[in-house]
Amino acid sequence: IDNPMQYFDYISIHHYNLPTVNYINSCKKIQEMIESYQGGDEKEIWYNEYGVPDYRVRISGSTAAVTRYDANTKAAYLVELTAQMLGNHVGDKLFPYVLSDKGFDQNYWENTFGLVDYYREDIPYAAKPALVAMSAFNAFTAGYRSSEEITESETVERYIFYNTADEKDVSILWAKAGNANISVPKQGGNVYFYDLYGNDLTNVTELDDCYQLTVTDQPVYIVYDMYTGERYTATVTRDGAFYTFAGKFE
Repeated sequence: IDNPMQYFDYISIHHYNLPTVNYINSCKKIQEMIESYQGGDEKEIWYNEYGVPDYRVRISGSTAAVTRYDANTKAAYLVELTAQMLGNHVGDKLFPYVLSDKGFDQNYWENTFGLVDYYREDIPYAAKPALVAMSAFNAFTAGYRSSEEITESETVERYIFYNTADEKDVSILWAKAGNANISVPKQGGNVYFYDLYGNDLTNVTELDDCYQLTVTDQPVYIVYDMYTGERYTATVTRDGAFYTFAGKFE
């Protein structure tokens, strides 16, 4: 087809690939392929589906291998995928799949992508940790003006979202394998540390010129408040089947 990009307004992609170390590489290849066509660099790329199931099945010949993810791993993977795509600018709009599980049969893995449980469970629509983690990600990064991957360490993957809606710079980072000890220099203003779910980190040591902490495969947030001196306080509460994420500046 001569110049296929003239026949549509944007490109919709349903992309599932774990672990996360391979995911962003395939996203970049998709983007490079699209931009290789005339006008491709002007088309928005929408990830209408991406996500993490409670487990996945790989089939090789007559053998099926099942990998199950605990709730915290699923939450971490989903946040990492989102940060990778935004930080590397490979997608213009992102739509995690899917809000709710799709059935009772938990042995059918496509039923388990939900951020909340199936509506006919004993507790309908009960929130999974992944929902709280994505709510925290949105709260911390909302309104960011620009983003980029920071490649200063071989052991830590880090993305920074600049000048968010509340005029802060927010880094999200995690260890690529095992644990990693990091130092965060003091640069003036206030620096705050939060876990995957928006809770205060308790393993941060403050020294005269820096902060030190150990990061794992669970993403953490570093919020640089260079502007107002205000602090973001996040709380997560549960009422029956519902988790509520809320925050305020003080």
